Amino acid sequence: MKKILLFSLSFSAIVANAQSIKVETGKTFKMTTTVELTGEMMGNEMKNTTNTVAQFKVTGVDGDFYKGTTTMTKMTVTGNMMGQDINFDSDKKEDLEGQMGQMMGSKINKAIEVKINKNTGKQEIVKTDEEAPSGMGDMMGGGDKSSGVFFVVPSDKKVGDKWSETKDNEGLKEITNYEYKSLKDNVATILSNSTTKGTTTKEAMGQSMDLAIDSKSTGTMTVDVSTGVIKKIEVIADSKTNMEAGGQSMEIANKTKVTTVVE
Repeated sequence: MKKILLFSLSFSAIVANAQSIKVETGKTFKMTTTVELTGEMMGNEMKNTTNTVAQFKVTGVDGDFYKGTTTMTKMTVTGNMMGQDINFDSDKKEDLEGQMGQMMGSKINKAIEVKINKNTGKQEIVKTDEEAPSGMGDMMGGGDKSSGVFFVVPSDKKVGDKWSETKDNEGLKEITNYEYKSLKDNVATILSNSTTKGTTTKEAMGQSMDLAIDSKSTGTMTVDVSTGVIKKIEVIADSKTNMEAGGQSMEIANKTKVTTVVE
């Protein structure tokens, strides 16, 4: 009897970890993200807080993939950069028509079609309504800082295990180390630390910029292992960026704290 009980408990533990994403078509999630940034650029301090609200909707299933759309519905930015105050609210028409709106406004209410692997949680962009500008907005904390909706703990991992993942993205190499910290009521806590290094090119306001990036971050995530749906992520990052544009070079150093809650 004792052996049967132990076997049952072991089997239950395996099943709890052997999860893939399980959501219904039509399901909608709300992602609320706050990015707090402090840093220095060209000898000037910069500090801003960016808040975004986005909606993710599951639109269908295609084999091993879920299809969906992500739409940022609101963005606000407050702070100071290069001695100038920043105050942007995407709900205000005058702000969308201003300089900040030119950098970030085209991200608002623009649907991005994605597909997500049910078994790995990996997301790929399929189509965007419009090619939104990147570059300065990203470095100021107004870029695509929000996390995805799903995360799948590898089926062979249990509490206490550690594993690593490497990504190559447009010249940037990101290495992330994970630790399965705890599991309670189907909610797993996953710790992470990552490094990102490399060079990439971005476009901002018609200007091409070469960026050399060196970043380190630590994070904590809670995820419902029965569905693969993330509940909350908090990441603290310390990065240095050397930017070359128009024959000029500048170094940007910043610290960011990114918090995303999924409902």
